Amino acid sequence: MPSERRPWNPDKAWADPLIGLLALLCVLGSSLTLMGRNRAASHAPRAVSLQGRMLDLAMGAQIALGIAASNVPEPRDLPNPWDRALTAVLAAEAKALEPAKRLAREEPQDPAFQAAFEAAYVQGTAGPLPPDVREGLGSGLGARLLEARLAPEGTRASARKAAIEAHHPRIALALGLLAVGGLLGLGGLAYGIILAVNWPKAAPAGPRFPLPGRAVALVFLGWFAGFFVTGLLTSTVVGGLPFLRPWAMPLAYGSQAAWGLWLILQATGMTLRELRSHLFPGTWGPSLAHALGGWGLALVSIFLLGLLISPLLRGKTSPQEELMEGLRGAQGPAALGLFLTVAVVAPCFEELMMRGFLLGHLRTRWKVLPALAATSLLFGFIHLQPLALPTLSTLGVLLGMLLLRTGDLRASVLLHGAWNGSIFLLLRALG
Repeated sequence: MPSERRPWNPDKAWADPLIGLLALLCVLGSSLTLMGRNRAASHAPRAVSLQGRMLDLAMGAQIALGIAASNVPEPRDLPNPWDRALTAVLAAEAKALEPAKRLAREEPQDPAFQAAFEAAYVQGTAGPLPPDVREGLGSGLGARLLEARLAPEGTRASARKAAIEAHHPRIALALGLLAVGGLLGLGGLAYGIILAVNWPKAAPAGPRFPLPGRAVALVFLGWFAGFFVTGLLTSTVVGGLPFLRPWAMPLAYGSQAAWGLWLILQATGMTLRELRSHLFPGTWGPSLAHALGGWGLALVSIFLLGLLISPLLRGKTSPQEELMEGLRGAQGPAALGLFLTVAVVAPCFEELMMRGFLLGHLRTRWKVLPALAATSLLFGFIHLQPLALPTLSTLGVLLGMLLLRTGDLRASVLLHGAWNGSIFLLLRALG
């Protein structure tokens, strides 16, 4: 039966001051979050970053094939000192000793690593690899090669051979991922052409929420302010109960999503079943096909965007390194909880809020392109990662296009889940 609740129609006498207060809380919360992340980024990193792991994979393949390094990154391109240390080892092993020395001696650098590097590649002496250096370099090929160079002289060749052989599965994985990515990219290009040629003149109706603007503002700002409150509460609880620390992100995001869903249900006057029917009027088959094509198109679009903006990001730390470290470090049931959070819960709720609710509202008031642009930029902003804003907003455009093309939220949820899930699995594979 239809819900007996009526959609919100807040009176401006109390709604406008509340909207102003919520907006102020959102600005304050965003500012404090960004300041905290900047402080965390300013601390000396304890291990290689995602960029370092990718270099370990790429340069390791060159070393395994006996190819001399021809394009060693400059120190200014590697803001993480452990990335510089790892690249120095790999460059030295790839017969680029002078660039390797520049990287190893660049300040600030760990004194224990500098001593180990000098012993291995300048003096040729044996010795143990300090545990903190082993931890900093990670579990990839670079650490194993440095350890092999520091082995007793008669065992170095066999130790080096064993290190390279241990790297072969990662090379095979990388080649497999490149092949899959290439096929998805080609499919994405074909899908983009088909989408452009066959874009319907009259877009499918899709979910629409003709609510008053004040009601929509209260929902979004109320949820975003709650984002900071629930995060603070979760941090407090986890601080008092350390055994919950691996579950901090699932608990925080789950409570934020539940709060946002409750606000949407209250504002629309719908039951959960009515909301689901409103958002998912189609079927899974066509949605899955559109999501697969959109996934390939997203790979191509974000790859090209990365090439375009890479000069602007040169020498800057990855904007999501803290999150990536958390995703890589989780083990056991906590890893499964994180995967379900990033690949299922986050895509479902963010698509509900951004594409279903907000885009569904703005389509009733604005033309399609301004509505799509606004929700895409807002989608990038809510992640509070300024350097990732172009990438996230581009992904938001593609997610919105799927909704506009299909009139159903399924394709957007599937693409969002595939994107987040594949990144999670890639990070786990790189270790």
